[in-house]
Amino acid sequence: MKKKFLFCFFIFFSCVAFSQSNEDLATKAAQGDVRSQFLLGYRFLTGEGTDKNPERAFHWFYEAAIQNHSDAQNYLGLCYSQGIGTEKDLQKALEYFSQSAANENAWGEFNLATCYYYGDGTPIDYPKAFYYFRKSATKGNASAWTKMGECYLNGQGIKQDFDNAMKCFQNGSEGNDELSQFYIGLMHYEGKGVKRDYSKALEWFSLASNKNNTGNGHPWAEYYVGLCYKNGFGTKQNYDVALRFFKKSAQRNYDIAQYELASCYENGIGTEMDFKEAYFWYKEAQKQNNADAVKELKKYHFFSVFVPFYAQKKYGKSVMVTDSIKDEAQKVFINAKKSFLPLKPFMLGNYDMNLFGFKGYSEQLDSFFVAIPREISKDFKANWRKKFDFVPSYNIQDDDIYISEVGFIYKNNKRIRFYSTPIKKVYFDLEKIIEVISSKD
Repeated sequence: MKKKFLFCFFIFFSCVAFSQSNEDLATKAAQGDVRSQFLLGYRFLTGEGTDKNPERAFHWFYEAAIQNHSDAQNYLGLCYSQGIGTEKDLQKALEYFSQSAANENAWGEFNLATCYYYGDGTPIDYPKAFYYFRKSATKGNASAWTKMGECYLNGQGIKQDFDNAMKCFQNGSEGNDELSQFYIGLMHYEGKGVKRDYSKALEWFSLASNKNNTGNGHPWAEYYVGLCYKNGFGTKQNYDVALRFFKKSAQRNYDIAQYELASCYENGIGTEMDFKEAYFWYKEAQKQNNADAVKELKKYHFFSVFVPFYAQKKYGKSVMVTDSIKDEAQKVFINAKKSFLPLKPFMLGNYDMNLFGFKGYSEQLDSFFVAIPREISKDFKANWRKKFDFVPSYNIQDDDIYISEVGFIYKNNKRIRFYSTPIKKVYFDLEKIIEVISSKD
């Protein structure tokens, strides 16, 4: 996976009892009892039996850390890495993770490895990352087994080895790590180190997407469950289920799922067409620099022009574009998209396809003429009854879309170019489109 794994450092802390009152802990902590200092810091961090207080949590972690308490050193590193109760300082975080790791603390080793893996507070150093992931894993840390598996899978700090990657992920899965479960599914999905098996992949994706039977798991797994149902991989194709899993993953901020969900809304996959929802999820993916979403949003330049034009035509130039008017415009836009199939790629802004043809769609071509550049409309009307292909070539600059047209006619089963036009901005006769669509209502 190319997507960086954003690890939540606050995993759990289950090795201590919380039977003591905060008053007792405060008294002992003030007397220098290191265990009480750490527990008091943990309670202020989590709000266990008291109000959360990041500054006081940081203070007591520090007091315990300088007494060489390895858990406190690890949590102090977490505070510095996240800016909790203090200013964010990745180099300080690295310092305290190193101290914790030197004391053989499994989570200190894991978090130190993570710093080397992602280059937080230090240059990226995959061999060191792998070394500390392995030390942590051998102490039973399931998350460390997962990261070791990633290193083997991608050849980071160690020679690429799919067999060892699978073994690491299996160890992580035994520790109930949903990311390991996801990776086992991914290896079956992509056929890495094992025979490609979509059914097994879906089983593992489903397990990883339903941690502890809560219905919540890893967002990557939720996305791949959706992908399997969308494409019918390892299961019967089901767009409704696909949409549900894409939405779960997208709501947990996975940009690839946000892009896929937007595409479903745009194309009516598992749902009614809804350009506003599509636009929203493309924008969410764009916030995370998803390149595909950035490209797709260019298409909405046309829709953004269509809405105010529709409002002015129907209600007058001084009209304020309200949500209800946007809803009306969207319905017209969707009707247009449906009515002009298969011409929608050129007409309505879907510029993904750079080659398509039509043969014999006479009624739709009659309507299509109103949307193409006027200077070539005459040629089209004169030649559409012959077999032909129409190939748009486009280029996006800033928010403008430029297109040239190349037409081909068939003679003796050979395609012969019969005209082309210079590059120009896309021309749409919006008023005529509204008129054509409205007349069908």
